Formats: sequence, C-alpha cells, structure tokens
Amino acid sequence: MLIAIDASPCRPSTTDDAIFDNLQPKELLRYSQASRTTHDAVSSYIRRNFILQRVLGRYFSDNDILELRHMQYNTGALISGSTVLQFFDRSYYPESDLDIYVRFDCRRDIALWLEKKGYTMQPYAKNPGANLCDVLDEMTMQPSDDPFYPGSFIILEFLKNRGDIKSKIQLLLANDCPIASILRFHSSEYFSASRRSLQPVTIMIACVMNFIAYDRAYSLYPKGTFITRQSLVTKLVMLHFNECQLAFNKYKARGWDVLWTADKLRSYANSPFRTELRRVGDSECWTIPILPKLDLPPNTLEGNTWTLNLRSSRGQSSEHTFFVISPPNSRFSFTAARTLLPYLRDKLKKGYSDADK
Repeated sequence: MLIAIDASPCRPSTTDDAIFDNLQPKELLRYSQASRTTHDAVSSYIRRNFILQRVLGRYFSDNDILELRHMQYNTGALISGSTVLQFFDRSYYPESDLDIYVRFDCRRDIALWLEKKGYTMQPYAKNPGANLCDVLDEMTMQPSDDPFYPGSFIILEFLKNRGDIKSKIQLLLANDCPIASILRFHSSEYFSASRRSLQPVTIMIACVMNFIAYDRAYSLYPKGTFITRQSLVTKLVMLHFNECQLAFNKYKARGWDVLWTADKLRSYANSPFRTELRRVGDSECWTIPILPKLDLPPNTLEGNTWTLNLRSSRGQSSEHTFFVISPPNSRFSFTAARTLLPYLRDKLKKGYSDADK
C-alpha cells in the first residue's frame, strides 16, 4: 500500500485535520480516492503529519535529520522500534527512545556523528571507563544472550539532555543486514550467516516490524499493526516469557492484541499475516516516501524477501524462514526467502557452493 504524495499546494482546514487524525490508514486512502479535492486534502495532510521531524525532532534539528538521512544512505542504517510506530500511527510515546540499526563495520560513522551532535555514550559494560573511540576500536562481535536482541548484537546507548528532556538513542550493531536484525526482534533462536554459507533464521511477527530508510518508511504488516492491531508471537519466545512479558504488556497498553497462536487469525477471510512470498515494498506493505526528497539513488531494500508459516496451537509455532546472503563484492547483505534459494544458489554458485553443508 503506497500512498502517493501530491506536490500541489493545498490548504486543508483545521476541520480536515481533526477528521483525518481519527481515520485509519485504509480509510485515509479510500477518502483520498473519492475526488481530486479529497486527494489534495489527504496529500497535504500526509505531507504535514507523516514527517521525520515529528518523531525525530526530540533528538535532532532539521539539519541534523538531513545529515542522518545521508548517513543512512552511506551505511545502510535503518531506524526502527517505537519511533517508527509513532511515525505511522501518528501517536506519541514520551517514554520511548530511538533505535538505529547499522552493520557492525559501519559503527564508527554513526557513533562518532552522535557524539558530534552532543550525545554521550553510556558506560560500556566490558570497559566502563573507556571513551567512545577506544570502545569502537576494541569491540568485537559475539552472540547475544539478551532475548530482546538475539543473535550477534552490540548495543551502545547514547544520552543527551535537551532542556528538561533526556533523549536516549540506542545504536544496535549487527553482524549482517539491519533488516534481518529487525525481523528477528524478540526471537529466541537465531543462526548467524557467514559470508560463505546460508543458514535459516526463525523469527517473530510483531507490531515492531516497521522501519525508516533514508528515502522511504515501510510497515511490513500494516493490516495487523494498524487496522486489526494484532501482534503474532512465536512459540519460541515463550522460552523467555518472564523477560518478554514486560515488553508485551507495553504493547498491550498501547492498544495491540498480542496473539500467542495463529488460531484466532484463521477466522479472518483476509488475514493480516499473509503466508505467500513477501518482499519489502510489496502490495501488502505500507510505504511512505520521506520528504524532502534527496538527490540520491533509490534504496535497494525492496530486494529483501521472506515467507511466513502460520501454525496452530498444538505444539507448533508460527515462523518466518529466510536466509541472509552477503554477495561477493557487495556493500550490504540481504534476506532471501527459502523458496528462492535454488534460483539464488545458481546465480551465486561460485560464492555459496557450500550452502547446504
């Protein structure tokens, strides 16, 4: 679901805003298709309300946001978490922080930029007295035992006092592509992928599967997240029930129905969690262009794919399975659905001949 933004000047009344603020995304889209007048009114509303300044203004100035977007292009960094929920949902969570996902080998660019903007790294557990440069130099990737951030992860926290407001940013360093890390959020099982092999990953489908790149914002499951307001949890997460319950309660308090099995979803003729091959930016996604448009090439995120298996409550869990691929001579990795593996193995045969070993 891509909502196009019309560039013609519109001046909707305050009454329009009051109405649109209470419409669901699907209703906004339908209203915009009624006539040229309604299209212009909705387009103007989107331009003024679905903007990065609304959710990032508590962390950065307008010029800083533009700089961050350019760094996202250069590093492949993605913004995710509650910040992106607020962007799509037009809501505000005063207690939330900002999550930035970036590859481990691009850590220095983002971390030093945050320090330049007045953010202070909080003590690093393995070397509490070290400064940021020393931490960046000495850190190495290793498996995480945190059930909220599985796999190979390092999390750096940055704080900045902005008057009476304390802004907190988490820089999440991943050993492969940030989108794979976002898809694994709240999962309890993860097999890392090296540059010479492909290995499966099982994950959870959740209302947190939304992210912002330098040119577009994506919601992977907008029907479940913003219309039926459901979040589907894999059975594997229940192994960490005590640790994860606080997070689930947080999303329940924000209005989401946390589903432990897929049984309830089977009553829907048009399930918000589709089981066919999925791709970032496909017709099931909600995609919003980020303005102002930068003079940069389009992102390559829309080549990432995955599939979803919905399972019943009898000892089986719902899951995605995808592979993380790092093509030779490529800057970034990407995710590929299992069904595409034969095709990809043929295309990348030289680099991944040992995929099944």
